[in-house]
Amino acid sequence: MNDIAVILGNQLLSQDFEQAGGGTKLEQAKHLASLYASADQAIVVLSDLVFNKSYVYYGSAAAALGLQGQLSGAQIDSIWEEEVFARIHPDDLQAKHMQELRFFHFLKGISPAERSDYHVVRKLRMYNAMNRYVPVLHRMYYLLDLRNDHTEMALCLYGFDHFPSDHFEGRIVNARTGEAVPAGDGRANMLSRREQEVLSLIDSGKASKEIAGTLCISLNTVNRHRQNILEKLRVSNSIEACRVARSFNWIG
Repeated sequence: MNDIAVILGNQLLSQDFEQAGGGTKLEQAKHLASLYASADQAIVVLSDLVFNKSYVYYGSAAAALGLQGQLSGAQIDSIWEEEVFARIHPDDLQAKHMQELRFFHFLKGISPAERSDYHVVRKLRMYNAMNRYVPVLHRMYYLLDLRNDHTEMALCLYGFDHFPSDHFEGRIVNARTGEAVPAGDGRANMLSRREQEVLSLIDSGKASKEIAGTLCISLNTVNRHRQNILEKLRVSNSIEACRVARSFNWIG
């Protein structure tokens, strides 16, 4: 599992689900996933973030993608569909997880009433049954509980891309308006502007005392920002934090 997936998984699963969950809602979502698999002939994965489980539904495209003979609707004890991931190009898999992490934080930056309007679209390279890469269109939706601001479930669809283009990058899309969210939209950034400044200076090799002088803030404030950065990114040290932030272009 790549580092971005670990961060994403930690953030999805560490939500306070004390008031979340519900059998009826899950059964409705499973029915929806099954319908998508049948209508789109796609592979559809419903991830239950409350209980760290997933349910995988296989349309007829599954056989062409080398996943023939799987039991549709089978439960796996993880939010990750590892069997599907194993067939995705590693670069595309990391980009997929990066985009989903951006999307998770983008939703936190908009009003609850707007959140169900958005989903993610991305092209992936996946092995087919002949172990050759073919273009696949991936769509992902977070299913929200608006009562307590939690993301309870994720719905992922993998189907053939009938209009392949080498220039298509993944996008957060507003299904209501058809507009794509610009890649640099600040609402998808989990770090504050000041935290980005601190981390950028750390990345340039400056010590905390130098950062305090550069930004005209106290040493205690710098240390608090450093701790907040590690907690938000779910990493153990500043080297890892800088690497993650560079991958998102949050620092130069």
